Amino acid sequence: LHPLRSEVVAGIVGRAELLAFVFGASAMLSFRHGLQVRKARWLWIAATSLFLSFCSKESAVGWIPLLPLFAWTVARLHPAPTGTIRLRDSLVRAALVGAPPLVLFLTLRHATLREFAPQFAITAQSNPLYHAPLSERLPSAVMIWGYGLYKTLLPFHLSADYGPQVFALAHGFDDPRFLAAAVVLCCAGVAAVGCLKRLPLLSLAATFFLSFSSITANVLFPIGTIFAERLYYVPALWLSLVVAWGVASSRRVPRALVVVASLTWLICGACTCHHRARAWHTN
Repeated sequence: LHPLRSEVVAGIVGRAELLAFVFGASAMLSFRHGLQVRKARWLWIAATSLFLSFCSKESAVGWIPLLPLFAWTVARLHPAPTGTIRLRDSLVRAALVGAPPLVLFLTLRHATLREFAPQFAITAQSNPLYHAPLSERLPSAVMIWGYGLYKTLLPFHLSADYGPQVFALAHGFDDPRFLAAAVVLCCAGVAAVGCLKRLPLLSLAATFFLSFSSITANVLFPIGTIFAERLYYVPALWLSLVVAWGVASSRRVPRALVVVASLTWLICGACTCHHRARAWHTN
């Protein structure tokens, strides 16, 4: 019922997001189970699932840091009789599980793009940031990254095509929109680190957003599009995890308030999805 996800379901290009999520979630769950039962075959399943997830969509690389954090968070919330999972051991095993499929995928991707590079030319219409200087690309990308976070929270006014007609690009690092987005994103980064021990579920939520959205935000490197709702299919999981934390932490947040707010949001989301589906009936 999240309106941002309606594009992924309605458009056939969304298969990449769906497959990357299914295989990535399978890798995450298999990795955690492998650490819990201490059997290597589950780690092999996790590595294979990661490779299939990478092949579905490049941004699935964001699953790698989620492997150890998810396993460690679940172990803290629900200790297993087989023993605790240490974060350091989980990080080492996640590196061993994630490195081989990542190297193989990047090798195959490089060979493919080298052969078909002329067919993948990026135009200014699809992404005006692609050929922009760093002084313009970076503040604009951070601004739009913050916009993506805003849309995962309040996705009730959507556009079928994002481009120059939607975003007025930032013209420098003193742009108020860049500064506001940078502050909010920095707070998310601080939450990911600061809440690690005391509130691991909130740390996991912040990491879910930052790990995946940073790859497609044109910040680390320019990509083929300036913004697309489908790119936030997985990052929007941060909202689900925050709601789960609110329901579970009834001492900190009134549970009735969380439930009522969630139901209201879902009703608004369902109405938006119903209205949004009409945009994809024809070309």
